Amino acid sequence: MNNHIDARIAAIAAALERRRLEQEVPEDDLSRSLRELGQGLAGLGKLEQAALLAQLNHTNPLYGESGLNLDMVDLERFIDDYSEVRGLYL
Repeated sequence: MNNHIDARIAAIAAALERRRLEQEVPEDDLSRSLRELGQGLAGLGKLEQAALLAQLNHTNPLYGESGLNLDMVDLERFIDDYSEVRGLYL
């Protein structure tokens, strides 16, 4: 329970710091896109995660595409890690 509270406090502190920096220097397009990606990933429900996983694992040999061969644990770990690194842990 304390870890969750600590993570929330850290996320709030990171958000405040981002806001302070944005006021000093506007956020560039790439940074904004990456932040929005993280927020989108963090907001995915189980059904949406399953749909994303299906797309990531989709294979189309006619176009030389091969899937990533991920499972749900891999996807959830990626989302958690990305959100934590970007300071979006919710």
